[in-house]
Amino acid sequence: MEALSLTISIPTRSSDQCTTHLVKPNFTSLRSSHSTRNFTSHCSNSPQTHASPTPHLPRPPQTLTDINLHGNSPKSLFFSIFTGLSFPFSCFASEIAAPTEEIPSKINLEAIVVSIDELLTRYPFVAFGVAFIWLAVVPLTKDYMQKYKFISAINAFKKLRDDPNSQMLDIRDKRALAYLNSPNLKLLNKSARQVHFVGGNEDAFVKEVMEKFPEPESTVVCIIDHFDGNSIKVAELLVKSGFKEAYAVRGGLRGNKGWQVISLSILNVLSLRITE
Repeated sequence: MEALSLTISIPTRSSDQCTTHLVKPNFTSLRSSHSTRNFTSHCSNSPQTHASPTPHLPRPPQTLTDINLHGNSPKSLFFSIFTGLSFPFSCFASEIAAPTEEIPSKINLEAIVVSIDELLTRYPFVAFGVAFIWLAVVPLTKDYMQKYKFISAINAFKKLRDDPNSQMLDIRDKRALAYLNSPNLKLLNKSARQVHFVGGNEDAFVKEVMEKFPEPESTVVCIIDHFDGNSIKVAELLVKSGFKEAYAVRGGLRGNKGWQVISLSILNVLSLRITE
């Protein structure tokens, strides 16, 4: 803070000569201290006193001690004092405002975390809702929308029964086929197609499958192997090659919940219906 003391004395103007004694305002600053100067101006009726000087623009005062008082008018006196006082204060304002403009805007992560914590504390059902959507709804939707995925043997049977465009593809080798033949689909008026899949020879495999199913864009394929095996890999490959949908039978042909197990249960159900 700066201490400001100002003393101005203007005596009464006489008819012949007026003398104005002005004591320069004494400013005591924390940064600098200047000695007090006394300015005395004499005005008289002589022509030299009233001669107008050459017009020029006044130099802005650098410090309070550089203020020049022109004339003896109270208006000019007030203007000079106001100019000297406003200049340093504007400098101080710019010095204070400058650092705030240089501070870059940053995301306050701590405030965000605190806000989220308060929200979850006040409304716990929001947390349960978000967790349910993320852990249940999103995976189920993704799994439903995916064109290739695992499918249980019983659901594969239902799809082959209900969808006329669905077909079965057996990707086992000839030796495995000789030991255990492909599933019998005579009950569904369909037959399983056999194309052996060998890793690293995908192009030849896809070409041979295309020959078995000439309309891949409208064909749904249920792929079966010994167990899970390469069935999901083949399903992805066929979907990328243009097939409508492809499903890998979980458990394959010989798994615990594979095709053989469900076929026996289906045959038992059918036999019971026939006897009734």
